[in-house]
Amino acid sequence: MCEFSVVVREGSSEKEVARDIIYARMCDRGLTLRSFLDEKTANSAVIFEVDVTKERMVLIRAPFIEHFLKLLLMYESYRRGERDADAVKKMLDEFYREVKKYLDST
Repeated sequence: MCEFSVVVREGSSEKEVARDIIYARMCDRGLTLRSFLDEKTANSAVIFEVDVTKERMVLIRAPFIEHFLKLLLMYESYRRGERDADAVKKMLDEFYREVKKYLDST
């Protein structure tokens, strides 16, 4: 079985955050990472790279990723007929404000 070490890349730095990960799933805050023994959440992160030969998963983290994931989940709910377009538009506006705030501060 393939078990991954997981590193988070933030800018030019990388930090290992988990080992022996066998499961990863997007949630509204980031990623749920599960090993045989425990479960962690990598907040505001998405998968950037998976290298099975090295058993390594690289995540990238940015402050607005959490808002992007909420938008993506809202959009999927809309596609299934569970949400209306106005809710998605409102979430899109919120996402835009968060990205703009981040870019204005750098």
